[in-house]
Amino acid sequence: MGSPTFRQSPLIRLPGEIYAGAVTAVDYFLDASPAQPRRNALGPWAVAAVVFFNVAGSPVGIEDAVVAGGPLYAIIGLVVMPFVWCIPEALVAAELATAFPEDAGFIAWVSEAFGETAGYVEGIMSWVAGVVDNAAYPVLIARYTASMLVAGDQEKSKHEKSLCVAIIVLLTSINYCGLKIVGNLLIGLSAFCLLPFILMLMMGAHEIEPQRWWDHEPLETVQWGLLINTLFWNLNYFDSVATLAAEVHNPAKTFPKAMRIVTPLVIVMYLSAVMLGVGVSPQGAVWHASYFAEVAFLIGGRWLQAFVVAGTVASCVGQFEAETSENAFSLLGMAERRMLPAVFATRSRFGTPSVGILSGMAVTILCVQMEDLSDIIELLNVVYVYAALLEFSAFLHLRFKFPQLVRPFRAPVSNIGAVFMLIPTFIFTVLVLVLSSWRAQIIAIGVMVFSLILAFAMRWLRDSYPDLFLKVSKGTVDLSSKPAIAERDTASTISCISVSPFVDGLETFV
Repeated sequence: MGSPTFRQSPLIRLPGEIYAGAVTAVDYFLDASPAQPRRNALGPWAVAAVVFFNVAGSPVGIEDAVVAGGPLYAIIGLVVMPFVWCIPEALVAAELATAFPEDAGFIAWVSEAFGETAGYVEGIMSWVAGVVDNAAYPVLIARYTASMLVAGDQEKSKHEKSLCVAIIVLLTSINYCGLKIVGNLLIGLSAFCLLPFILMLMMGAHEIEPQRWWDHEPLETVQWGLLINTLFWNLNYFDSVATLAAEVHNPAKTFPKAMRIVTPLVIVMYLSAVMLGVGVSPQGAVWHASYFAEVAFLIGGRWLQAFVVAGTVASCVGQFEAETSENAFSLLGMAERRMLPAVFATRSRFGTPSVGILSGMAVTILCVQMEDLSDIIELLNVVYVYAALLEFSAFLHLRFKFPQLVRPFRAPVSNIGAVFMLIPTFIFTVLVLVLSSWRAQIIAIGVMVFSLILAFAMRWLRDSYPDLFLKVSKGTVDLSSKPAIAERDTASTISCISVSPFVDGLETFV
């Protein structure tokens, strides 16, 4: 590679004094040679688009909330959920992504708070949730495509799996060609996915009958499990973009700005779509998974219905691209922290993590071979809940134990305020777990056990064959190191923290 060259990051300054052996944020950028593609590919609009497709992509998917309890409970849920989940998760993600501007993202947060073993659990559970979730989008795209091109249910089923594999390979190839391309694609897809619903709102607003918003099922017949899981699945994953933190231009400003754009957008989008759909539908209308297409037909006819279906397909494409990037970069981030072999830190000539992308593609192709994906939402929610619990706990731990950690963006609450902000969030996660099936719980626990086994195996491999791993961790902050920087800079600088070594939780066990 030749001698390393220094590329100045907007978040990094060269400190006046660096002690020998310390790993600082400066080290993270030291080995970028002129031959490597430039990082910092994502600006605020691209980051907002990535978050948008991780959380929603379009209003399609929220229909089951109306099915579960009727319009009133769905609307109440959409009003309450932002305060219980969306806003707290967005604030936590913005604060910690700017404090740890590296591709390990939430894996770095958990590792620094509770030790490397907990980081493995966080990383593997999040990656499994991501690649399994990604399997749903090619299936949906294939079904929409097959329904238009192939006649007969047997013929559709026969061609569906082949279409899925072709779609996965095609979309993964786009992802391989560079994060800048993906970011620009997602910005365009965001506008395309929102436009049909904006037209529906403009054309159908005068037909809304507000009294229908009050319709609801009797309490004893409400499908609480379906309602909670649907709301949760459609309003989480604000944190996923943290695994692209090293690829973001000026994270200190970009992450907060992106969250301010996308959080109200998602909330308003879901609320307006449900209230419009309920308000213009005939009394006693039966909602189902693709009901918004029928609402579009009621408002504007076939052309608007076709526009909504096209937007739904575009939404699936955007969600696949966003998750593929984040899943791949999370493996790269783990490799850069010496948690996985160095091969996972390999970048293509486009700057993308080639091994991480191929690994995700292989697992996704295996997942789409499953005959039944009907339980995917519940399974993903349970796996994701355990990972999210670790993230929120890490946020509180770092707030109280490491107040000197430089946070370019700080959530506008005190430490005690952060506890009160997250109490409803913790209660909601417990509710999701209580309402989940034993099957989903067993699979989630199995993933957790696998991640613990992997932690032991990777440590043994690293000790026995150190040449398979990077020589030095590229983590931007090492909370267990000796003082690394003599003076603490302002909120636009990432620095090492003067603290005593911390080993807790699972790390103590190991």
